[in-house]
Amino acid sequence: MKNRRILFLLLIPLLLTSLIATGLVWIFTDLPSTDTLQQSLNPPSVRITDRYGRLLYEILAEEGGRHGVVTLDSIPLSMQQATIATEDASFYRNPGLDLKGILRAIWLDVTASIQHQQVETPVGGSTITQ
Repeated sequence: MKNRRILFLLLIPLLLTSLIATGLVWIFTDLPSTDTLQQSLNPPSVRITDRYGRLLYEILAEEGGRHGVVTLDSIPLSMQQATIATEDASFYRNPGLDLKGILRAIWLDVTASIQHQQVETPVGGSTITQ
């Protein structure tokens, strides 16, 4: 009886480690390489101006349309707050990882996969910082 208890106590950490390792492999196997991330970004639009800053011509990318870099201080505070409230309500409370959101997303994705359902809107559990 005592030997079974010891064996059981030794198998629990091994089983948990195996489950965690399997989960991490499942999550990270199809991530894109960091070397190719730059290729998938939309290029900014090219704006040609005269010496006084008046727009003469704008060249837009074939796919994606008009894009430009916007500094954070040029975005109104109310828009910043609305974005954070919509996209990541726990932004100021989490350390950059929303474990509850990630677990919820995994649960919903796995249950949809088990039921062979096509998820129309993919569930995400990441935060803005991720």
